[in-house]
Amino acid sequence: METILRESGLDWTSVRPPRLTDADGKGTYRHAVEAGPAANAIARADVARAMLDFVTDRSTFGHAVGVSD
Repeated sequence: METILRESGLDWTSVRPPRLTDADGKGTYRHAVEAGPAANAIARADVARAMLDFVTDRSTFGHAVGVSD
């Protein structure tokens, strides 16, 4: 999938979360560009927050980003 994105010529960000939980979101998250997540779980709400933040974060464009609690 990421190979297709890399070859697309589009601005894109691939988000790589670990195990998703249904817990209430904390409103915060850790992220690392071109690295896996630092923890083993994250609330779905926090992944959604990260994805919305990355839409305008040009430093994530063209990269896979690991997110976690």
